[in-house]
Amino acid sequence: MFLEFAGPLLELEAGGPPDMAALRNILMFAEFCWNLPVYEQEDKDAYAQFKKGFDHALHAAPERVARCLRQLLVDRKTRFGAMPLLITARVEGQDVEQARVIAEARMLQSKG
Repeated sequence: MFLEFAGPLLELEAGGPPDMAALRNILMFAEFCWNLPVYEQEDKDAYAQFKKGFDHALHAAPERVARCLRQLLVDRKTRFGAMPLLITARVEGQDVEQARVIAEARMLQSKG
């Protein structure tokens, strides 16, 4: 499911990510887009901090990447909104062709 969610970012470049570093960066942004709405609902302090970082990344990104990131947030709140889980994703492998993405879901730990 997480790879389906990340698909628009993974497909920005024809042929997909050119190398492992690009794949890891893409999935880091997808993870950020997945988790941000959970923090918005469940932990306002963490959300404010993460939102500031997200806004900075949007400002620094090329417009087509920023547009894709904004759409991922919309998708997360709509298509994937029923999943109140945080995702942690990592990439294993030596090259993109053999890469394996491991996405682990967890509930946000409640405060106090």
